[in-house]
Amino acid sequence: MRQVLTYRVPGDLTWKESVFQKEYADVMHIVATPTLLESLSEGCWWIKAPIVTIGSVLEGIFGKGWSSPRAQMKQFLAVSSALEELWGESVSTSERKLIFSFKKNRKEIIYTLRILCELRLMDSIESGTEEEELLVKLWGKVKDQFELRDWEAVLLKKEGAFEKVLVDIFKDMGTPSELEKHNIFDEAFQSDRSVVKSLQKKKLILHGFYFITPIQEYLFKILEEKYELVFLNLYNEDYPATFRIVEEFLQKGKWTWQPSFNEPGYRIHPLAASLLLGFEGEEVSARKKDVTVHRFTDLTEFIRKEKSRREASDKPFEHVVTSRGGQAREQLYYSDLLVKKNHSLLEYPIGRFLFTLHGIIHEKKNPEDGESRYYEAVTPESMKTLFSSGYLVYKNPENGQTINMKSYLKELEMLLPYFSLGDGYIQGKEKNEPTIEEWIVKIDEIIEEKLSWSQEGIPDSRVHRLHSKPFEQLSYFKLGIEDLYIIKKGFLAVKEMSEDLFGSQSELNITGYIKKLKKYTEAPLDAEIIREEKEVIHGLLKQMDELTEDELTFRVSDISQGLRYFLTSGLPSEKDDESEKIDRLGGLYLGDGIPFKSNRDIHLAFADHKSLPSIVKYKLWPLSSKTEERLTKHRPELGLFRVHSRFAGSMNRYLLYAMFSSADNVRISFVEDLNEETGLRLAAYFKMIGLEGETTSVKADKHKANLTEAVAPSMDFSNWSEMMEEEWKLCKKRAIFSYILNDYSSFQEDFHQRNIFSGLLWEAHNVFGDWENAYNSIEALFPQYSSEYKKFVKKQNMKKKNRRYKIKYYEVEDYQYATVVRTSRLLGMSKENDDTSEQKGSIASPGYNCRFCPHLNICAEGVYPKDGR
Repeated sequence: MRQVLTYRVPGDLTWKESVFQKEYADVMHIVATPTLLESLSEGCWWIKAPIVTIGSVLEGIFGKGWSSPRAQMKQFLAVSSALEELWGESVSTSERKLIFSFKKNRKEIIYTLRILCELRLMDSIESGTEEEELLVKLWGKVKDQFELRDWEAVLLKKEGAFEKVLVDIFKDMGTPSELEKHNIFDEAFQSDRSVVKSLQKKKLILHGFYFITPIQEYLFKILEEKYELVFLNLYNEDYPATFRIVEEFLQKGKWTWQPSFNEPGYRIHPLAASLLLGFEGEEVSARKKDVTVHRFTDLTEFIRKEKSRREASDKPFEHVVTSRGGQAREQLYYSDLLVKKNHSLLEYPIGRFLFTLHGIIHEKKNPEDGESRYYEAVTPESMKTLFSSGYLVYKNPENGQTINMKSYLKELEMLLPYFSLGDGYIQGKEKNEPTIEEWIVKIDEIIEEKLSWSQEGIPDSRVHRLHSKPFEQLSYFKLGIEDLYIIKKGFLAVKEMSEDLFGSQSELNITGYIKKLKKYTEAPLDAEIIREEKEVIHGLLKQMDELTEDELTFRVSDISQGLRYFLTSGLPSEKDDESEKIDRLGGLYLGDGIPFKSNRDIHLAFADHKSLPSIVKYKLWPLSSKTEERLTKHRPELGLFRVHSRFAGSMNRYLLYAMFSSADNVRISFVEDLNEETGLRLAAYFKMIGLEGETTSVKADKHKANLTEAVAPSMDFSNWSEMMEEEWKLCKKRAIFSYILNDYSSFQEDFHQRNIFSGLLWEAHNVFGDWENAYNSIEALFPQYSSEYKKFVKKQNMKKKNRRYKIKYYEVEDYQYATVVRTSRLLGMSKENDDTSEQKGSIASPGYNCRFCPHLNICAEGVYPKDGR
């Protein structure tokens, strides 16, 4: 039997006269998500029973032999090995292409196999299509690795089986602090006594199931044979458009629905009220005082200004919820703007280091002839991850000195543009995928180029460095020779590790491989590594030792994906892996517990028109729609995936309301340019109620402002060159930063380097007198751009007015420099961009020129209008 108990706000549950308090406060409380558990644990005095997630319940029912990362890794390796066998047995190009598509989508294949096994449907699969025929063949080779115990019969026939599952879950938690999070405060922490007491009424509270997965529904049907299921959910019958998904999944009309408490007066945030009315089709305008909407230019500006906001605030941090997953969310984690409670190993440097290291080896298969080829590829981002981890070290064989490459991360970032490979360093090579050998060759090129620059006799002062080294505007030429040699040693260390771990073999034995791998995880356990990460490393090593109990072999090309099952929680599963849900649903689902938190200040970030609404389609690949329909007749629960897809829009509306309804303060923001997406706008949900994005402004750091303004009166202008004076005229604050840092401009952003290429091309033309020689003299110094692009820039420059100078050279303290250096050095100086204006009470002149400023990342007033130029 089932029934539904609803609430509009948390007060409907906590009030002593509520139905919940009178009848269900002491009943076992099973919640849909980890975030709801976390929020309830902050102050769940009104719940008198243990709290557990449905993910933990299912894991306990299936057993560790099914749910553990180790089990999933074994399944992954089994599927990979079977696909390799099928590739060898294949006789046609079309068959090999199909096998190749399976190999590329192994994660989806395993996800499908696991769901079908859990629902006892795998033996019902028939070969209706070529893809399904291959799936059946694959299943015949791997079914032994997908054995799942007969859990349904155990729950139905064995007395006290479900009670034992719950008791074991809490026993495995072990520590008092972990038990307290699950609302067990018994003096002796006797969790079994608390569990037994909470099941005495033969009822279960199921909280927050605004949508239900097939395996959850399959379990609920079994549980309702012995327990009354009471679904507890946020709901307001006056707003059907917002709560349609709840009505659909909790089957309004079939089961008894009743409110926990029905007092007429209740408070919700004005933004939530406006959204509710808007969702119902009414015209309404949200008041600006109720919510602030910020517009950011890009992710860099977002992170910089949000961190400044936090540093300047003395209030508790607001909850940042993002409707986007992937890279945007990852950057928020790394910038400490977003807190993740249950860290996966991939979020620690050791995890990222191991995963990236194992991503170096790739396999390329040719469906035409069936041949396979292994190759190395290290992208600039991969090399950056290896350097930043703290686990990449170089040991000098001569003196035993150890250098940790983490100390050279900034220098590596300055080099990276040179390794972008616009055309590919080798003909036919993919962009941005150089081998380790090519990294070494290219850094040797930079060293050789730097050594060829003779600077004899030129004074080593900022004035002369500014004029004498125009190519050092490019960040990769700014580095000193010694730094370049050390970074090269880092590249050599990567090469050494790759050769040691993988060698030239196509298959590896797990025992020998782990023995080698352990020395790279143990090496840097020094004081710099936080205690928490040391514990993570030791846990990882212990798990790896367990793997050696199995006589496994694996192909080198499979290891990076196989290793992911240790570094994350494995596949998307009922364990509610947060990263997977975020990438599929967006981070909105994290807001379901906010009404129960003590701090309810909310910042909804990246709320642009492409991230909201978030539409998710569940697909059991490679099954056809026809097969899914047939399987749904065997197991009706499978049809819930289609219900979810049909009501995805309602889910977005429900989650927005859940998040904002009990909020204290709300901020919304969006970013105009995010990764490859440009021109992003505020989501229609918020424009519908009259909200618009405002340009962000953060109070300038007082210390920074005082520093530059205090320096200005005491600056010595006597040895300034004409170029330095021009910088002063352009923006006094920019000139002062240059003076304080005693250095000259150097740029590593693509936007600046494109402008520098154009400027230096003019400079070379001024020296050589013709465009061909000018182009040939500098184009090799910009390998990040394709030859087509560089020739295009040359053509564009040739069309412009001749900028040959009457005086080719000018003097600075008896040394001659090319006149054109003055123009190429000060990017953004053309009159057409002169929209700057000095601000009252400030020495800065913000405007279009800010985008060319080398000090933009440290200047709080550095903002510029975005346009199409």
